Amino acid sequence: MKSNKLLKGLGYIFLAIVGIVFFIFSGQIGKFYGKKAMTDYVEGRKDGSIEKLMEITADDLRKGLPREVGGVIMYDVLAIDKTLKYFYRVPHKLSEIDGNWLMKDQAPVLKHNVCKHESMSNTIRKHGVTYGYVYFSQDGLLIGEIEIGRKECNY
Repeated sequence: MKSNKLLKGLGYIFLAIVGIVFFIFSGQIGKFYGKKAMTDYVEGRKDGSIEKLMEITADDLRKGLPREVGGVIMYDVLAIDKTLKYFYRVPHKLSEIDGNWLMKDQAPVLKHNVCKHESMSNTIRKHGVTYGYVYFSQDGLLIGEIEIGRKECNY
């Protein structure tokens, strides 16, 4: 009878040791996979946060549209991945517009303004954001598009 109690006691001790070993290893395994899952989550949040910020910015800007900006009408803003596109309508028919106006006159001004604007230049430099400016004529024809990103701001 004593040997049965002794065997039973040794069995409990063995199970306790196995349980402790299992607990130690499962904790390490859980710690490893938990850390990896958290890292993946945080990295995903970092990558996704700038796109979400762009969407929020576009939504906020869209609330005040259409509006006049320097003689042209801004009528829409869209966030596409890491690009914020502004859409403008020029109050002239395409046939009345100098074909070089956009690149000769408008592009240098936009580049200067965007690259010198603190928050815009920070989002370009730190997050790879691009700002796009799309111009249409009064008769709905595409005049052209200007994109400003790291290359244009020399980052």
